[in-house]
Amino acid sequence: MSDSEESVQGFNLKQDNPKEWRRQYLEKYYERMQKIQQKEQIVYVLQCQDDAIYIGATHDLDKRFKEHKDRCGANFTRLYPPVSIIETYKTTWKNRLLLESEITKKYKGLYPDRKVSGGH
Repeated sequence: MSDSEESVQGFNLKQDNPKEWRRQYLEKYYERMQKIQQKEQIVYVLQCQDDAIYIGATHDLDKRFKEHKDRCGANFTRLYPPVSIIETYKTTWKNRLLLESEITKKYKGLYPDRKVSGGH
């Protein structure tokens, strides 16, 4: 909620009625989360410099890959910039973290001598 939405004619909802402000804030938050959760999720595997591998999840792969390449993504991809996308898996919001963890374990097992990161 912006300052202009919170303050109308000298009335500051955040200060003068914090319960109502919190209710409105949470309502908007839950609306945003529902929109995100309805989007298809993609778990991806990146081949990075120095033979490193990174696993992550997003709903917009092109945007996220660009963030990694521009070094605005995860700390790991700042150290080891991505070279290419190796694999992608489509999944739901609820299953993305589990799938990301499983793929990370798989790659750590396949390549024990490489740097592998991901899977919260």
